[in-house]
Amino acid sequence: MADQGGLPGEQERWSELDRRGRRVVMSEPRWEKITGKHQQLEGFDDVVRATIRDPDQSTAPSLALGRGVNMTRNPGWERVTHTKKGAHPLHKDHYVWVVAEMSDEEGFAVTALTNRKPPTGHLIYQRQTWEH
Repeated sequence: MADQGGLPGEQERWSELDRRGRRVVMSEPRWEKITGKHQQLEGFDDVVRATIRDPDQSTAPSLALGRGVNMTRNPGWERVTHTKKGAHPLHKDHYVWVVAEMSDEEGFAVTALTNRKPPTGHLIYQRQTWEH
């Protein structure tokens, strides 16, 4: 895998396949950093994994905000935010966000958090809901 934004050889905590079948890696040091800043995720790896595997929506940063695909450290990769509303059992009114840097086949988690608002940006994927 390309530069993971950390030291080469960081211990993998877990990996999960996104909805396109790409492997997203969460390293142990990255998880420690995330849960140090966002304590509400401590012990909730399953919530973050579910957000990667089955998001309500996925977005790319908006170029209108002065941010874009070039935010990544890896040429040819894209930064994607997967979100899932109500996934965290203690914060049902929040969205779980997982930001990842992705190539066509693989990627790595950059951060994860909960937020009352959905992310802004270019919509890549939106779960279809059907009303009868």
